[in-house]
Amino acid sequence: MARHCGIVAASACAAAALLWFLLSRESSNHVAPPGVLLITIDTLRADHLSAYGYARRTSPNLDALAAQGALFEVAYSEANSTNPSHTTILTGTHSQTHGVVDTPQGFSVAGLPTLAERLQAAGYATAAIVSAHHLNQGPSGLGRGFDTYVDVEDTQRRATDSLAPARQWIAAHADQPFFLWLHLFDPHALYEPPAPYDTRFPSAPSPRIDVILGRLTRDDFFRSQPLSADERHTLTNQFRLPFRASIGLNRIGVTASELAYLTALYDGEIAYTDAMLGELFADLSRLGLDDKTLVVVTADHGEAFGEHGFYCMHRTIYEETLRVPLILRYSGRISPGQRLQVPVHHVDIAPTVLQYAGLPLSKTLAGEGLAPLISDGAPFPTRPVFAVHTNLNAAMVRDGPWKLIFSRPEVKANWIAASKREGRIPLIHPVSEELYDIASDPGETKDVADINPTIVERLRRLYAERFPANATIPSGRPVDAETSERLRALGYGD
Repeated sequence: MARHCGIVAASACAAAALLWFLLSRESSNHVAPPGVLLITIDTLRADHLSAYGYARRTSPNLDALAAQGALFEVAYSEANSTNPSHTTILTGTHSQTHGVVDTPQGFSVAGLPTLAERLQAAGYATAAIVSAHHLNQGPSGLGRGFDTYVDVEDTQRRATDSLAPARQWIAAHADQPFFLWLHLFDPHALYEPPAPYDTRFPSAPSPRIDVILGRLTRDDFFRSQPLSADERHTLTNQFRLPFRASIGLNRIGVTASELAYLTALYDGEIAYTDAMLGELFADLSRLGLDDKTLVVVTADHGEAFGEHGFYCMHRTIYEETLRVPLILRYSGRISPGQRLQVPVHHVDIAPTVLQYAGLPLSKTLAGEGLAPLISDGAPFPTRPVFAVHTNLNAAMVRDGPWKLIFSRPEVKANWIAASKREGRIPLIHPVSEELYDIASDPGETKDVADINPTIVERLRRLYAERFPANATIPSGRPVDAETSERLRALGYGD
């Protein structure tokens, strides 16, 4: 049965949350604390899951998980980059507090406990299994509080290879409270789903894209294509470019059919990841853990597929990049079939987990625990939602239907100048201020900042009140040269 939450004053919400915590503590004398399985899927747009209404059936296992629990229709990531968002998920704080504002960067703020540290102190067995090198415990700084942390030896690891140790670890710890953070990387570019998922959604091959992805050799391409000498010369040079330059910066001039092909491959990656998760969910059932485990599924950010002139990248903070899935299942405590409309954020995940674990919330947490809302339909506060661009180059405030994006003027000017010199699209928002009415314009196609100066000023003030310009922001720890090189292979860095 779907439930749509109401909005009341923050004080009422705080009182409801306190009552929920006290009742949870009372009931915890009789019920063992739950296992916690936190799954983060890299580069996963919410609107490409069939659970969120996508036309392709990309996610039957996640659809089933959502039907058994609660799905948030409007969930925002902290940032458009992996390390900042994951640090927010695991600390319950914004980038301005934890200091990680880019990928690569490492978390190093002393005295700011992570979710793993809190659960470990409460007697949980803890483990992390990541699938990209820049989330290894050394570069990311996220190893604090984990008894076991399974790094990636290469640049990235397929879901199959991350699921194997995850399933083994859960089976070994099924008789005790456990916390497993499982990160899966597959939907991230390059889009290379394994068979049969590589052919599930494409309607036809796309030769130029197949060359860029390494699915077709250049020699075979040129033998099969009737091209002039000039066309051959141009394509020879373009095929030497990495994916980010040829596709992301659109130097190759992506056609509509090529974009559809790239999207279909991305969807194949999602379907593959979902299938692998289905095996993990089956393990939970076989081990009798469905009623004893809180499963949380989200993503660090989304991906653009031509929206706003960006292709196969996540360098903006428009909706296609910031809107992520958030699904929770805990059969013992969460009623099935809930689809909640209230906007939520990455900072809400850690306090929610702590609530279900029967643990107190601390003042360091920036978010709101969602457990009273999910389990009891308790009122939820009216509040703005915030997000940031890499290196705080831009920021987003959403309050009600209104969403403001504003860029640092000096950054915008520098990036646009560099883009013109290099003959590429700018990797920053094009104007200093953009205002959208998300309710009537969900695709952010009509900037109405000029005709709504009062709303722009109000949203800017909300951001300034939450993040004062003179506040000290801790520095994220830089990473080593090896990690930087691996990130360049994935399309990060300029």
